[in-house]
Amino acid sequence: MGLDLTQDDSDYLNNPLEEKFKLAFENAPIGMCLLDLNGYYVIVNQAFSRMLGYTPQELTQKTYRDITHPDDLPKNKQWFQEILEGKKDHYKLQKRYIHHDGAIIWAEVLARLIRDDKGQPLYFDTHVTDISLIKEQNELIRFQAMALSQVHDAVVAADNDNQIIYWNKGAEELYGVNFQDALGEDLNEVNEYQWIHPEDEKDAQKSLETKGTWRGENKHRTREGKELIVESTLSVLKNEKDQKIGVLSVVRDITQRKLMERELKKSEENYRSLVEMARTGVIFMDLTGKMEYINPHFAQLLGFKLKKIRGTNFFDFLDSSQQQKAINYLKNVKDGFRGSVELGFTPKNKKPTWTLISFNMVNDAHGEQVGYIGIVMDINSRKGVERSLMEAVQERDEILQFYINNLHGVIKQVFTKDLKDSNHLKTQLT
Repeated sequence: MGLDLTQDDSDYLNNPLEEKFKLAFENAPIGMCLLDLNGYYVIVNQAFSRMLGYTPQELTQKTYRDITHPDDLPKNKQWFQEILEGKKDHYKLQKRYIHHDGAIIWAEVLARLIRDDKGQPLYFDTHVTDISLIKEQNELIRFQAMALSQVHDAVVAADNDNQIIYWNKGAEELYGVNFQDALGEDLNEVNEYQWIHPEDEKDAQKSLETKGTWRGENKHRTREGKELIVESTLSVLKNEKDQKIGVLSVVRDITQRKLMERELKKSEENYRSLVEMARTGVIFMDLTGKMEYINPHFAQLLGFKLKKIRGTNFFDFLDSSQQQKAINYLKNVKDGFRGSVELGFTPKNKKPTWTLISFNMVNDAHGEQVGYIGIVMDINSRKGVERSLMEAVQERDEILQFYINNLHGVIKQVFTKDLKDSNHLKTQLT
């Protein structure tokens, strides 16, 4: 147990500077304490007590070993002993204390040995600064730096003079310049950039000034002359006084994506051209039958201009019997049926137009059914051939029936005559 030097008869404080020392000691913003040569706390100030959650009286019952983290104790003991042996006159280290509630408190400790006039050790004068917040911030900074270093996108920071102050591995890979060579360089010397649209530069500057951030696309050219299309997100960097100290850029290479989009657009244009020029009708309609898209050939089948028919309802061009047929078919399509149906439309000229239609369901990104897409084939010619064939078959059947009826009369006459002749012959023989 340490001596209680706070008592009035303390030899330590029994001097003319006692009051001034006590005021300075008790009101110091950092932890201050005296330890005897066995490591017991002899006197502690309020800052040290608050830091560890103990009362001063509780702390004078403890040694530094009792409240030091076990992992830091060997180093602490070693330095304590080295000072006693005269190998050092002081030590400074960062260590972990254990708070009264079990929490870990990081502190920077500066300790020196006080000796008497004869050089004999008296006690340790120790100053303790709580650095837990700094440690947390440093850990956060280290984590952020580690995370940024592993981001595949290029992360670059430049100060107000446009000099590079941060350059991650993603930037090294994208621009082909390592961290050591990039650091301190003017950003424009490492890569050239070009605004895709002239107005983007003013928009970016305005957005950074008003919102502190900007996102858009531009072109970068590396030192080796490689041209990149990138998506950049810029953010203003500020210090604790809210003053701008630079700009942070997160740059993603979208060159391949842009090339793919360009090719896809060409494919879409080619596909649309094929659909527009197709000699079969193409329809896209929602679940209620509203036709969101039709190609020119389908409009031609119905005898309307394209603009006039687009947005109308599919069922408006069917009579009641054909409507019911279409409804039943579309219900089956919703249930997974894949097949076609013959429907007769009533176009503008009121002359029925026969078609063979095949519909498939259209689903959105969540798999919900949102409409139908259909291919429409004109089968009027086939229907005409079928009608002609049916008429020919009917005519053939009528002629055959005529011959059968006439042949029946002839056969009857012949059979009657033969019967009479047979009876006459039989009479003669008898």
